Amino acid sequence: MQKVRGRLFRKPQNGPIEVVADGRWVGWFELRRDDVEWQATYNTGRVIHEQRPDILIVVEVENRPTLERFNEQVLKTQFNFKYSHFMVIDGNDARGIDLGILSQFPIAEIRSHVDDPTPNGGRLFSRDCPEFDIILPSGERLIVLPNHLKSKRNGDGQVSQERRQAQAERAHAIAVIALSRSPFVLLGGDLNDTPNSTALASMFTDGFQDIMSHPNYPTDRPGTYQTGLAGNKIDYLIMSPELEARLQDTGIERRGSYHPSTWEPFDTVRNASEEASDHHLVWADFDIGP
Repeated sequence: MQKVRGRLFRKPQNGPIEVVADGRWVGWFELRRDDVEWQATYNTGRVIHEQRPDILIVVEVENRPTLERFNEQVLKTQFNFKYSHFMVIDGNDARGIDLGILSQFPIAEIRSHVDDPTPNGGRLFSRDCPEFDIILPSGERLIVLPNHLKSKRNGDGQVSQERRQAQAERAHAIAVIALSRSPFVLLGGDLNDTPNSTALASMFTDGFQDIMSHPNYPTDRPGTYQTGLAGNKIDYLIMSPELEARLQDTGIERRGSYHPSTWEPFDTVRNASEEASDHHLVWADFDIGP
């Protein structure tokens, strides 16, 4: 507790704490900070190392310095693999769970949509819908839009669903506008709803498709969260039509998640506390050559 003015409570020798503030008390509470479980952090790096994507969307990142330390102290030190470029933009979530990107290729332009408004003047996106313009070795421009739509964690009533739908519609509109800069546009991340939901319906219009349309996408467990059942399909890589035409292969890396009765995890994932994440890494291989 950080106290600026006044007294908030007292502790009697016997009995519960009593609130004694009379009028205004000025202060705040801070959560105690501690290191994340190392084995879980190591396994996050291992999941990335197993696939080594050229470009990686990351969700719920604290800030850019944290991402830089992960890149240097985990990926480089433990796996001899690191990214040349990385960026995180502070979003609208006061908890500091933001959206970022790691890339082997230069990030030429960045656009933020933290101030996109709702009809009543609020901020639409729970975090942001950033745009990262990446220049590929072929000279082509790939535009990546990470996202993390409204969660269902505190209930999924009509207000929550309507906000997620509004976020999805605006994110899709941004992706369509981005086509004026490049035919290769990818919108991905944790969208917190299933493909058949009303909230996400707009995202699969104008020729945009999720990578699950590819024949190699796993159909027995199409989900991307917890045990991978269909109702847990909430993470996406949604492609523009020209990008879909370049899709070569796709899949889900689940071994960083601990469900040993369903699949065999990495030997370094021995219990749930050592999981890389309860979400799985969704990957796609595109051929965007000269």
